Amino acid sequence: MTRWRILQVVPSLNRAGAEYSLLFAAAELSARGHDVEICSLHEPDDLLGDFEAAGLKVHRLGLPGLVNGPRRVAALARVIHLGVFDFVRSLMAEASMTSALTRPLARRPIRVASYHHVDFDVYPANNPQRRARRAAYGALMRTAVQGHVGISTAVARHHERHLGLRHVDVIWNGFPVAELQRQADAGKADARARLGLGNAFTVVCPARLASDKGHEYLIQAAAELGSAKVVVLLYGAGPREQELKRLAEGLGLGRAVRFMGTVPQSELMPVIAAADALALPSPHGEGFGRVLAEAMAVGTPVVTPGLAGALDFVEHDRSGLLVQPRSSSGIAEALGRLEATPGLKERLGREARRRIEQDFDIRVCADRWEALFDRLAFERGWR
Repeated sequence: MTRWRILQVVPSLNRAGAEYSLLFAAAELSARGHDVEICSLHEPDDLLGDFEAAGLKVHRLGLPGLVNGPRRVAALARVIHLGVFDFVRSLMAEASMTSALTRPLARRPIRVASYHHVDFDVYPANNPQRRARRAAYGALMRTAVQGHVGISTAVARHHERHLGLRHVDVIWNGFPVAELQRQADAGKADARARLGLGNAFTVVCPARLASDKGHEYLIQAAAELGSAKVVVLLYGAGPREQELKRLAEGLGLGRAVRFMGTVPQSELMPVIAAADALALPSPHGEGFGRVLAEAMAVGTPVVTPGLAGALDFVEHDRSGLLVQPRSSSGIAEALGRLEATPGLKERLGREARRRIEQDFDIRVCADRWEALFDRLAFERGWR
């Protein structure tokens, strides 16, 4: 097997799904003997220590904003040129555009862009400025990037349609499943007691408190079920926190809906494993939905709209429950089924765990990255 030199470019090392997926994939490819380095364009660098602990060299450009655009392109081109990389993989639009613009300055590497969202329909190009920006982005991706990857089937087809790309491959965001399961099992036994949950039907929702996550539908569903029946644990922070607290209090759910803040994954995973369900009510769906896959890996049933990335791994009534988007009554019905139907949680949890172990372990996803790199190298005539 050919050992490749790979530079992975990301806007920042923020603690978010795309950055964690990068960490897992880069560490696994490095463990297989590839020379993998990371380049972050600007702050925040919250995950810097995690990347360095995995033995990965990180280049930090520290060049945010439009005003630094030309300097950012020149600095990245210098990193690429000095590193003599075979591949430059970029995550998300800012990094992908910066990488593409370096091509006249550093032509050797094969460039691969990773796409992570399904937002073009949510934020349509409905004015001249947006249309021009969208057209320029698409033209740059078509002409300067040789490989295109979506983190789900929905993301891949979305970018083919909106950017005019001929073909976008699908490589899911893998993670170290066995390690996550060990982490969850280590604290699962006492998680409910530590949080004072007793026998309450407990639903966990780990997501940034922002409008695209749809927390209001879950809170309204809890009101439909009744505060005596359910406890909802909302993990995360964000701009809607006070608004959502007012909503919960106004519905008489002051004790049933708890705002837990942001906690380390080592603390969160035992809670997810001990919960009766995980709900992610994002009204537009998720590009992938990493937290859904992680819950499924530890056997916790998931409830989420039947949209976007979730459709790649959540099969309704088999490995989870899919609901209509923006439907508090649909969420309430699904949670009510889980609470009232003997054996349903266990059946869904078993199949969910099997599905994630089979296809979403980081080793499986790293196999797909290696196959993509080998194919693109063959097409370039390197093999």
